[in-house]
Amino acid sequence: MKFLELSSLNPYLNLAIEEYIFENCREETFILWQNSPCVVIGKNQNPYAEVKIDLCKEKNVKIVRRITGGGAVYHDLGNVNYSFISPERRGGIDFEYFTKPVINALYDLGVSCELSGRNDIILSSGTKVSGNAQYSKDGRVLHHGTLLFNSDLNVLDELLNVDPEKLKSKAVRSARSRVANIKEFCKFDLSLSDFKEKIKDSILKSFSADIIKSPEDEAVDKLFARNSSDEWIFNSKPFFSVYN
Repeated sequence: MKFLELSSLNPYLNLAIEEYIFENCREETFILWQNSPCVVIGKNQNPYAEVKIDLCKEKNVKIVRRITGGGAVYHDLGNVNYSFISPERRGGIDFEYFTKPVINALYDLGVSCELSGRNDIILSSGTKVSGNAQYSKDGRVLHHGTLLFNSDLNVLDELLNVDPEKLKSKAVRSARSRVANIKEFCKFDLSLSDFKEKIKDSILKSFSADIIKSPEDEAVDKLFARNSSDEWIFNSKPFFSVYN
């Protein structure tokens, strides 16, 4: 396995690097990254139905579209993201395989949690601390998830709560879940940088992973330009014909 920790906080660039590795690197790869404040919507979501766009502009919160499905999520610097790129498991989608090493790492920090339903990591109380999504293509799987360590949950609710009667849409709508920060449940008093190091160490040891540098390629630049374009972000038409 290869391990990459991104230094960028730009969500458009980070998702471009993630997609580039998914499309071009055949080895199993784990990526650890963070975004500056942003709302990330699923590939088939309508931002006008999911996000308070004017409030995002007021708060300087970027709106970003990813290539995986699922609902809208809020990222800030209290949130850690991870990506797991691998050959397909069991001939298709498999959340258990990809979340297990993260769950094990959280257990080592004293956080008792499990995979719930299809794509959430929850505490024993049923509170969500991680949401996950996947995308498969040509025998490869991109799995990525959030880890709410010390995120501003008030802002999360403020930006994503939209009156369901305000706009009717056939686009996929987000499922709202009760969420909590992992920091509250750790047996150690950890800083965010400490938390990232713990996750990193756990993955490196579990998979005997080799650390790699971030790719520099013209294709990354093109994906970055696409990700940051209004055409990509605000196009409310479903992408079923493009992405499976």
